[in-house]
Amino acid sequence: GEGSRICILLPMHEGDAETVALDEGLLTIAPQSAGDETILVVDDEPAVRLLIAELLEDLGYAVLQAERGADALVVLQSKAAIDLLITDVGLP
Repeated sequence: GEGSRICILLPMHEGDAETVALDEGLLTIAPQSAGDETILVVDDEPAVRLLIAELLEDLGYAVLQAERGADALVVLQSKAAIDLLITDVGLP
């Protein structure tokens, strides 16, 4: 199939962190999955990978996980229908 490739690079902030007041009027409820989307989460940090996977599963998404880029490639080359890939920038 065909899809879109989106790459977002966020520069690292240098300096002291700022504390800002939370405007609760800006908070929204995350939309629930329609039930048929599959997301592949790739991260070599188990705590980060598991947290992201758990949050997505709570929203109703089917989640596949991979620890390394090579593992993710195996999943992507399989017959699995991946709707979204979430990955760490620097993988071994």
